[in-house]
Amino acid sequence: MIRTAEAGVFAAMDTGKVYETEMESYEIAEFISYKYIGNAFRRGELFQESIYSPVGNLELSEFYAAAVLVVFLLMSGVNCGFLYKQESRAVEQRMYANGLGAVSQATVKIVAMAGMLWILSAGCYLSGIGVQQMMEIRTMGIDVTVFWKMIPLCFGIASYFSLMYVLAGRGMQGNLLLLCGNVLMIFCSGTVVPSAYLPRVVGSIGKWLPLNLFHEYSAQMLFGSIEVKLVLWMIIWGVAAGGIGGLITWKRHGTYYN
Repeated sequence: MIRTAEAGVFAAMDTGKVYETEMESYEIAEFISYKYIGNAFRRGELFQESIYSPVGNLELSEFYAAAVLVVFLLMSGVNCGFLYKQESRAVEQRMYANGLGAVSQATVKIVAMAGMLWILSAGCYLSGIGVQQMMEIRTMGIDVTVFWKMIPLCFGIASYFSLMYVLAGRGMQGNLLLLCGNVLMIFCSGTVVPSAYLPRVVGSIGKWLPLNLFHEYSAQMLFGSIEVKLVLWMIIWGVAAGGIGGLITWKRHGTYYN
């Protein structure tokens, strides 16, 4: 490297003398020497750049945009209590006669809630893009694939609603249990405050709460490509939560439903 630099300097100086350049020989030597030194000791290429952030690879605005969407969907679940109100004995027998057992009823309710959540998700997504265009902010654009990517998220959240309402037993009690569960997850899962800033015990608990899965899925759905394993985890969660809810309903009301 040094020999090459010296050869370049002397060659440029000789060329300058022959063609009578405006720069003096020492100026040519200094200019070329600095260029060689700059290339030889360029600090930016000597180190690997790593960014450590409490919100991972997301921008702060992206982190909270995904959080707002998920929290809004979770809070909308308090409007689904009417699906789990105590039916009269005659209505229950009529449902059983039409072939709607405990598992079938749980499935129908989850599908109905997932449809409602999909409509709300699509509305929030389009509204967010509209607000960005009005404020001349470019964070995300319209992506048609986002609409079908919402389906696993909506079914996962709907299965969570079903589990909470079944555990409570009644619609009004389910509203209270769902609201308390949402608030607990919001503060423990690092949605309002990133997990890096939470106490270690709280962060360890929040890591296993379903809101952590919902938030990560929402962020990848809106601002990146969704990993296959994340979709599989969402499906596993939805099937597990919905299955547990159906099993509890079946055991609570008896096998006559089926």
